[in-house]
Amino acid sequence: ESIRQLIGELTDDLMKEDPSLAHLDRDGLVDTYLLLLEGAIATAVAYRDTWPVEKAIEALHAYLARA
Repeated sequence: ESIRQLIGELTDDLMKEDPSLAHLDRDGLVDTYLLLLEGAIATAVAYRDTWPVEKAIEALHAYLARA
């Protein structure tokens, strides 16, 4: 839960810095980021490689760009 709380704080900061994101569902964005992060970590461990983290970052950027 502490990681989710940290992601929430970072999301709040991001939404304040970029007003174009203000219309997004804050909790939905936090959940999406958390799932991408945790999935990327699990997959990176399984494959012993960093590509899952890189793909998760790309996916988050794409999600925000469409917002």
